[in-house]
Amino acid sequence: MQRGLPEHLMYKNKLQEYTQRCRLQFPIYHNINEGYDHAPKFKSRVVVDGVTYETQKTFKHLKEAEQEAARIALECIKENMKGDDAVVPQDSKHFKSILYEYAARVGLERPKYRINQEDKSQPIFFSTVFFNGKLYKGEVARSKKEAEQQAAGAAIQALLESDTGVLRQMINCKSKRNNAALQVRPPSFKQGNRSVVKKSVEYYQELIKFRETSATCSSMPNHES
Repeated sequence: MQRGLPEHLMYKNKLQEYTQRCRLQFPIYHNINEGYDHAPKFKSRVVVDGVTYETQKTFKHLKEAEQEAARIALECIKENMKGDDAVVPQDSKHFKSILYEYAARVGLERPKYRINQEDKSQPIFFSTVFFNGKLYKGEVARSKKEAEQQAAGAAIQALLESDTGVLRQMINCKSKRNNAALQVRPPSFKQGNRSVVKKSVEYYQELIKFRETSATCSSMPNHES
């Protein structure tokens, strides 16, 4: 993102960064001139994740209209996130990754995990995680990795109660990225050869589109293992 620009010139950059973090399609702008060539009156609307945000005022310059559309989109997205229920996602395999990325985003020390085994004769574990001066305990699990994920989930649930929107946004982005990945599935080969070839072509076309979108995403190191 460019530095030193006035706030009113940064909205398009910020909106694009949001779509990159969430691995969404880049914002699409549509513009219209309701005036004349010598006296333009531009309006703009932008589509983000299937939702359209439109300016009400008109502007002399096209760039100003697009910046206003981006500003409206950012404000609406932020407001919607405030109204979201603070619920930890059901899929526990991303809890550690979310907590680690959150720590990096807000400048805190990385979480520290400690594994305990209640019964040495059985594969039953639980984990605690020390984060930002507090200790969180997860539910019991059948593996050490799952126990750490459960501890991270307990920390996330507690942090959401006082979250200003950063953590909630990260959870939403993680969910959108996972949903995008799930839409690109390998074809089934339990069919005739012609159908297999057709579905294989469609699959790899979707995979290329997904990877092109994901390649520009600024992501933190993966610590899910």
